[in-house]
Amino acid sequence: MKNKYVTAFLAFFFPVFGIHRFYLEERGNGIAYFLLTFVGVGVILSYIDAVLFLFMDPEKFDYRYNNKGVERKDFDRKAYKEYNRRQSSYRQSDPRGTRRVVRKPRTTSSNSRAQAFIKAGKDNYAEFDYFEAISQWQKAINLEPRNAAVHYNLACAYSLTEQAEESFFHLSEAVKYGFNNFEKLNNQDALAFLRIQSGFEDFAANGYLLKSTKPSPKIDLDKKEKDNLLTKDILEQLKELGALRDQGILTEEEFAAQKKKLI
Repeated sequence: MKNKYVTAFLAFFFPVFGIHRFYLEERGNGIAYFLLTFVGVGVILSYIDAVLFLFMDPEKFDYRYNNKGVERKDFDRKAYKEYNRRQSSYRQSDPRGTRRVVRKPRTTSSNSRAQAFIKAGKDNYAEFDYFEAISQWQKAINLEPRNAAVHYNLACAYSLTEQAEESFFHLSEAVKYGFNNFEKLNNQDALAFLRIQSGFEDFAANGYLLKSTKPSPKIDLDKKEKDNLLTKDILEQLKELGALRDQGILTEEEFAAQKKKLI
């Protein structure tokens, strides 16, 4: 694990030969600094680096130099990019399907199909194939658009592939449909890229929800129709809360509190 203060110390007190870049295992940059030392430029660049590393956000430093943008400690970012490049090549040039193919669900029940897509997405996620995981979870969301757990998984996968806008959207949807483990949200390694975005603080201040830009349309209904819709909506929300409890996202106490608010 690299330390930003050690990096800044090496850059300031040992500016020659690019020692701090070798410490970060950036051999290419280290060699460049080594050569620039002989013309007097390398020392100046090292002093600039010392200031930048000293004031760099720790989370951003970890994301860049300690590979903490993902959950596996042994994950290599360059290897991940090369892996996805090969996967893209297979999709375009190999009609026989050299890459691993996830079986499609055989059942006709929408709930069973959604669960199959969710499991397939988890399998792909575990193998670092985040783009395929996104594809499977999007299919699950089409069948269960209020599934908070799947929205949260999508937010993590989009963050890992550095697609901030989509990650913000699905994280907002997860909170909207019952996700409230904000401590996990603020410490999840997979969301590190999202947390360093400029709009994250405003997003968090708004209760981890996106600000609505369009007003909800007004529907002119008579009292009976309104009562029927209200009753139906409450039953659906109770059913969703029960599903979240069964999935372990809500505790029994949180389920009881949310149920009390609805009733």
